[in-house]
Amino acid sequence: MRDGSGAYGHPRRAQAYPRGNRIDTGTHEPSAQAAEVLRRSSGRHERTLQVLSSVPGRKQHVNTFRHSMAALVCAACALAAKTLSLSDAENKAVATSFEMRAQHFEERTKEWEKRNAVAGYLPSVGYSFEYTQMDGHIVDAANEGFESFSGMEQIPALLGLLGTQHDFGDSLNQAFAEMALAGQADDAGAGDPFSASRLYATTFKHAVTVTQPITNGGAELIAIGIARDTKQAVEFRFEAVRQEVIYNTRKAYFDALAAAERTVVARQDVSWTKQNLANARVRQQSGAIPMTDLLQWEAEAARKESELLLAEATERFLLLSLYQAMGVQAGRADTTARLQPLETFEKWYTSRRDLAGGSAADNPQFKSIKAFTRAAGGYNRIAVSQFLPKLNTFWSYSWPYFVDENRSLEAREEQRGWTAGVTVNVPLFSGFRNSTNYRQSRYSHMKAQVEEQQVENRLEVNLKRIRLFHRAAYEGVGAARKQQELMEKNLDIMQKRYDGGLVNQSQLLEVSLGARMAKIGYIQKLFECLLYEAEYLKAVGKLEVTQ
Repeated sequence: MRDGSGAYGHPRRAQAYPRGNRIDTGTHEPSAQAAEVLRRSSGRHERTLQVLSSVPGRKQHVNTFRHSMAALVCAACALAAKTLSLSDAENKAVATSFEMRAQHFEERTKEWEKRNAVAGYLPSVGYSFEYTQMDGHIVDAANEGFESFSGMEQIPALLGLLGTQHDFGDSLNQAFAEMALAGQADDAGAGDPFSASRLYATTFKHAVTVTQPITNGGAELIAIGIARDTKQAVEFRFEAVRQEVIYNTRKAYFDALAAAERTVVARQDVSWTKQNLANARVRQQSGAIPMTDLLQWEAEAARKESELLLAEATERFLLLSLYQAMGVQAGRADTTARLQPLETFEKWYTSRRDLAGGSAADNPQFKSIKAFTRAAGGYNRIAVSQFLPKLNTFWSYSWPYFVDENRSLEAREEQRGWTAGVTVNVPLFSGFRNSTNYRQSRYSHMKAQVEEQQVENRLEVNLKRIRLFHRAAYEGVGAARKQQELMEKNLDIMQKRYDGGLVNQSQLLEVSLGARMAKIGYIQKLFECLLYEAEYLKAVGKLEVTQ
């Protein structure tokens, strides 16, 4: 069913479950490069400020340069941060998932249940030891009774006491006579027919018994089939949980990356607003714009700063959520880690996959439900087998010992030997218990069949929904990208017209807001399309860790 190997010897597992939660993010080491960038830029920063400050009327350029240097420092710090790829995140989540560990142990349990069902059809071998101690008075009285009837001439009198049936007495008398003749020919018996029946105060008995079930109404073979079906059901459920873990991790990664991109947009918006604020100060001092426009730019800059702080907080929270999906504790999460660039996933969009293949029958969850339905049918057949006869064979070998009058251990050779036979048990009436068990198992099987059909219909509808929304999302990504490009061009045109005094501040801010929302809309549409694709692969049982 699966190929490859992985954790706990189970097929198709990404890797063995490691100890601890330390993440190997597959990072680079650009720390030396980042330090060199910071060292070289710091010296040039001071010299450039001195040059710009010496030029009259160039204070706005000084402020712009300061913002550029701040962006450079942020870029150098980001370069020094570690990179967490989607593949590393998914592999870590699969390796540390508690749900997958629980399903693994459940699978091992079903494996041993299957072996237990097979063992129920094998012969059973048992050894027994019996120790008996009797009161000496009882033993002596019983042996005296045996000796008093040892003479064959006293047997007719004994038979007269047993009853008046003369024919029965003659037959039994003849049998005792034959026993006496056989005893005379036996040196060990010394002619005493009761020598083998003497009682001793202390006796021991060893026995070995072998029992082989022949048929129990077919219940043994049915139980093996049930164990096989339940094991397959757990294996399919493990695969469903594995793909669910991959999907949740991918969704958390996309959410965190979208938040990071929104933070980048917010930083760009703050930088753009501060540049316009610096220009507004210069223009207000020259009397080109009124004081109200300057105050409005200051208020807009403060609002953009607040939005940037909110975007950064959201980014950190979603990054923590990503580590939580990976199974990493919050105290060990690296909130400074960088995610893969957006261009990587834009290539996913350009290499569109066809979502036409696959059906609900390929879903591992549905396969698990079908296996459980087959197991329910097996329990129904077991209930029917309770009405059928049961046949078993047995073989036993025993050898007794006794302690004689001299306190020595002696073997009772006349009772050593084996016995074998066949037992047949035909159930006639069990207080309607078999009938009630049959009814209960039958309705349980019918319920499982109905639930299987219900799940199949739900999965088919879900597949159609994913196909429809994925097609719409795919087309929406192209439209959002085109809208983003147009809004950026419109913003550049509006910025030039505002600098030339052709449009007012409100018109520029309105276009700026539209351009920002277009960028955010494009990011959301892109990840929405990729998530629909991952959801479809999960629905048809083909979602794998990103390579």
